[in-house]
Amino acid sequence: MHRLLAALFLAAFFHASFSIADCLADSIEWHPVNSGLNGVANSNIIVIDPANSQTIYAGTDVGVFKSVNGGTSWSVSMSTTRWDVTALTIVPSDPQTVYAGTWNTGVFRSVDGGTSWVGLDITNSFIDDIRIDPSNTRIIYVCSGIGVSKSADGGTTWKAINTGFANKLTGFLTIDPSNPQHLYVGAWDGLYESVNGGENWGAVNTGSTVATCHLAFDPVAPQTIYAGSCGKGVYKSVNGGKNWSSSSSGLTDLDADYLTVDPSNPQTIYAATPGGAFRSTNGGSSWIAINKGFTSTFIYMVAIDPADSRILYAGTSGGGGIFKATVAPAGCSGSGASTIVDVQNAINMLLGLAQPSTCIDLDGNNHVSVYELQKATNSFLGR
Repeated sequence: MHRLLAALFLAAFFHASFSIADCLADSIEWHPVNSGLNGVANSNIIVIDPANSQTIYAGTDVGVFKSVNGGTSWSVSMSTTRWDVTALTIVPSDPQTVYAGTWNTGVFRSVDGGTSWVGLDITNSFIDDIRIDPSNTRIIYVCSGIGVSKSADGGTTWKAINTGFANKLTGFLTIDPSNPQHLYVGAWDGLYESVNGGENWGAVNTGSTVATCHLAFDPVAPQTIYAGSCGKGVYKSVNGGKNWSSSSSGLTDLDADYLTVDPSNPQTIYAATPGGAFRSTNGGSSWIAINKGFTSTFIYMVAIDPADSRILYAGTSGGGGIFKATVAPAGCSGSGASTIVDVQNAINMLLGLAQPSTCIDLDGNNHVSVYELQKATNSFLGR
């Protein structure tokens, strides 16, 4: 009885001190990094150089911008006046080669880190996504409103690969990290899969037949895939897309337009929506809004620094530009703050479910042994 009373006291104390959900949400605060982004209303896409994370490219409604100092300042890489840059990708083995997809004029390529660009001869003019085969970087896939196109020679020539699509209005393509012949495409009528590099496609929509806006693999367990839908939230498959289930608890906007999985901790996922950015730390089981600091909560995407996954970038609409955040260490800032794990450990200890060697962190800095916590609780109970 004493243990139960102590646990209830401890839970009440922590509940009165702070909200768990608010605590986790407040561990991420966004700050604008817009110096040099002149005339930008929409920051559609952000890609980070895998070899040098200080180098970042942003596709906007007025062209491509480049930063060489982690977003502190930006300069024009390719200027446009009549069309958005909606897709960007960097060749991992040659970061000086960058591809840009536009919403009116096809695909452009730079081989000198964005100093100059040339247009590529491709029929698809309204580009949604560009992907590079990691095993052969001359193989490129492009998604558009008229289907998927593939190049095997670095973008010089292209062919349509749409056999099996019921609807050619495709949005995003992703490549299985364990098998580059294994592709998934999100389309207006659901999700499609190819096991032969796009030569044929078949629907894989059991449990999810909604329009698919974006796809993301778990890099450690490629059988786990997340699909962002247009209006129905996030879906998750743990068997390579054979079956899907809703994974949207906590999402207050169900237009999950872009998903990003943390490569250093695949249980952490970010979702970009027109109603803000959201974060899951449990593989999509639940989500928390992370919008502190945004001037516009219409979020196009969240990008993760490949060298330090605590550093995030977000592209926004409505003139907000680009924002940057650093995820605080697990827990909360401020006096008396603690993590969910700490609270659970403390309660479990008082109920006799945790070993006395367990430590908890009451303020994000000082670890306090459960002996000390038990002594304080016993004092409160007059024991």
